[in-house]
Amino acid sequence: MIQNVSRVSRLALLLMMVVIVSACGGTKVYDTSKTIVYKGSIYQVTDVKQISNEIEAVKADKTTVNMKNMSKQQATDLINENKPLMVRMSFQMDEQELVYVATTVNSYRDYDKLLGRFDNAGDDIAKLMAEKKTDQLKLR
Repeated sequence: MIQNVSRVSRLALLLMMVVIVSACGGTKVYDTSKTIVYKGSIYQVTDVKQISNEIEAVKADKTTVNMKNMSKQQATDLINENKPLMVRMSFQMDEQELVYVATTVNSYRDYDKLLGRFDNAGDDIAKLMAEKKTDQLKLR
């Protein structure tokens, strides 16, 4: 009878150990450090509270114009009046600024291509911030 109890005890102990060890593997801890790499610069965005974007144009007379909510016709008119038009697209991350592109455009088509790439980069940044497992984004 004593041998039976010790076998039962050993079996129960073994079963408890298997349950405990298998439960430990279910908990995953992810590093919360998040960075963006773009054109050789590394931007730390772990503690960033707000990310916004800016689209500015520098006219021939050196004044700046916000192009963020311009219609196609307004942008076309601005470009035609100031060929070539300097356009600057950037992301504001609290006190940091990531200048995504700063170049001249000669047509709305050029501007629209830049805007599409800029919008995609913004979507990529939003995904980085939302996903717990992703810790680095390499922008193109």
